[in-house]
Amino acid sequence: DKIVTGSFDGTAKIWSASSGQCLCTLYGHTAEVVAAEFHPLQSQAVATGSIDGTARIYDAETAQELHQLAHHGAEIIAARYSRDGQLLLTGSFDHTAAIWDARSKR
Repeated sequence: DKIVTGSFDGTAKIWSASSGQCLCTLYGHTAEVVAAEFHPLQSQAVATGSIDGTARIYDAETAQELHQLAHHGAEIIAARYSRDGQLLLTGSFDHTAAIWDARSKR
C-alpha cells in the first residue's frame, strides 16, 4: 500500500505504507500542495491541488506530470475523485468547485 502527502515546498510525495520509505517526489507546483489523492481504481494516478491555483495529475510509478488543470481564480484547497474514478472535483478559495472528467481532463 502507498500513501500520498502534500508539502509546503510545492511537492507531493508517495510513501510506502509498510516501510515508511519515500518512493518518489512529484514536482511541478509552485506553491504548497494542500490536497493529494490516489485514483480509486488506477492506483498509479495521483491528483494534487495547490495554493498555486492548479490541480495536477501524475503517474505515481514514473513521477511524471500527466495533466495540469487550471480553472480556478484562487488557491485550490480540495481535490477528490468520485468513487468510480470518472470525475475529479476541485474546490477553491474563489468559492467555486469544478468537476473534471478524469479521462478527458475537461
